[in-house]
Amino acid sequence: MLDFAEKFPTKLQNTIIMETGGMKGKRKELLREEVHTILSNAFVVENIHSEYGMTELLSQSYSKGSGIFFSPPWMKIFIRDVNDPMMLVAEENTGGINIIDLANHYTCSFIATQ
Repeated sequence: MLDFAEKFPTKLQNTIIMETGGMKGKRKELLREEVHTILSNAFVVENIHSEYGMTELLSQSYSKGSGIFFSPPWMKIFIRDVNDPMMLVAEENTGGINIIDLANHYTCSFIATQ
């Protein structure tokens, strides 16, 4: 998409641009904000939407802009204290991330990361 933006910048109308993250080894990794700025400027759109998913999970989370992601109701995300894995932290704090994804019947995916 970045290559296309560089070669064919144009003002788009009635269009949603959805980035799915990562350069997939094709070019230098950029911050999401940098990618969004390049795409917004090239295509003259106000927001760039994002999708976030992992192979290990069954569902994706989506953002309509501003880096705020929303997950489906069957996917729960908890932030935990990095020194006490049994203690959850308040919503405005940072910490380890636990994700529980109950997307499929008889299937349950769990992720815990720092």
